[in-house]
Amino acid sequence: MKRIIVIMIITAIIMSFCCYNICADEIELPILMYHSVDSTGGMYSVTAEKLERDIKGLKKAGYTTVSFDDVIRYVEKGEKLPEKSVVITFDDGYDNNYITLLPLAEKLDFKFEVFAVAGFVGVSPYAMKWNQLKELDASYQGAVGCHTYNLHSYNADGRVGVLRLEGEDIRAWEQTFRDDLSLAKYFFMENANINPVSFAYPNGQFSSEAESVLREEGYKVTLTTEAGVNVINTGDREDLYLMLRIPMDGQAYSAVDMIKSCRKIKSSEKNLNCKKNVKPHEYVSRKKALERLYGERFKNVKANYYYINPYFDMKYTNEKARDLFAKCVENNIISGYPNWTMKPNHYITRGEFALLLARRTGYDGRRAVYKFKDAEYWNEGALSWCREKGYMIGYGEEFGVNDFLKSEHIELVMSRMR
Repeated sequence: MKRIIVIMIITAIIMSFCCYNICADEIELPILMYHSVDSTGGMYSVTAEKLERDIKGLKKAGYTTVSFDDVIRYVEKGEKLPEKSVVITFDDGYDNNYITLLPLAEKLDFKFEVFAVAGFVGVSPYAMKWNQLKELDASYQGAVGCHTYNLHSYNADGRVGVLRLEGEDIRAWEQTFRDDLSLAKYFFMENANINPVSFAYPNGQFSSEAESVLREEGYKVTLTTEAGVNVINTGDREDLYLMLRIPMDGQAYSAVDMIKSCRKIKSSEKNLNCKKNVKPHEYVSRKKALERLYGERFKNVKANYYYINPYFDMKYTNEKARDLFAKCVENNIISGYPNWTMKPNHYITRGEFALLLARRTGYDGRRAVYKFKDAEYWNEGALSWCREKGYMIGYGEEFGVNDFLKSEHIELVMSRMR
């Protein structure tokens, strides 16, 4: 009898342990969406008093506010999150997010993330100044995400947020969107030393095309305004994209009640259809690109470290990386740059790939016809030649030399070179 009891106890312990691990790998994550903290009674505002009641109600119900950095670490690295986690977001970047919200967050000890429109910061009389945004991001409570540079409004040309206009050439639209994201990142970095990895769609308008671009640009979290409660799993980065948010502006109901009312909605048909059409975004590393272009010739060459001496940044790389760099120089595959670290598994840019192609075919670009405004840093001739030959077709006359190359691009090039 004792033996049976012992077995039952052990079984119960094992089952509870297994159950804990299964549950720990998946949690619900409500995300609340606010905008301005003021007393105007506007459709995109909440009073400080109502916000304080919401936060206190969440804490009483056992919720803990977390940041998107916390959520990313949970998904990517399996780091623990509280069982009842919630993310608090504020869109647009109103000055009261610094003046009123930040002191309230410090008082009540909760985390929040502001999705700022970079083109509004320091310009609009209602927006934060750059020093305020920087201070907010540096605080324990606050963090900053991207809400575009200047694609937030309904524009004069009829564009809604980041969406492509009806009949608009997809390449022209993509250039517009990438230019806006580049400007946003430049202003965030230059003025506040912030490199956002989360993005909130303006007006809640999203598309598979925009989602593909955002993922390529390195954003790890994208947010919609579709209502619902997210379910996230460790190891599944897809859970971080097109996340649902619960609108809280103008709500008489408490945050806890709103979460309860939205709990049954785990996704939407619009979100699911969008995810199905997102293009794969596997990038080509330098090592893979070189191996594809040069095959056995590249693999079998022995390194000569004499070629590495002029490159001062090689001291930051390991022996394998230095060996790879030496092989490239020795084979005249690349010409080498004093400030370029040739790490084997780092992604290759279009500019670097253009140089590889020029070396591969023995063409130096002197007969180039095309002019690229952003190509001088790398090699105008090599870039022009790639454009001329159609190897990098479809990016317009100012395709970014530092944009990462995708696997489909190298496959296209290889098929043309055969």
